[in-house]
Amino acid sequence: MGQFHALPQWLNGEDDPTMTQLEHLAQKTHTAIGDLLLAEVPVETVPIPDYRTVADAHRSSPSVNLLDSIYICERRHDWYRR
Repeated sequence: MGQFHALPQWLNGEDDPTMTQLEHLAQKTHTAIGDLLLAEVPVETVPIPDYRTVADAHRSSPSVNLLDSIYICERRHDWYRR
């Protein structure tokens, strides 16, 4: 992450990011700001059945792009129902 050259210092506690830096990092990583402040990484699960595997192979975690697409579709679906 070229834009976040101070990230190693943030992670090892040598420096703290500003709120603006946290907001920018959250936006770039598609992460909630609150999740960045947690001691442990939250487990993201796909909120719908995942039929993308072959022979029931387990996927470790969904990609950010997949989750974004699902959440966009869910918001649109909710909007269409109104």
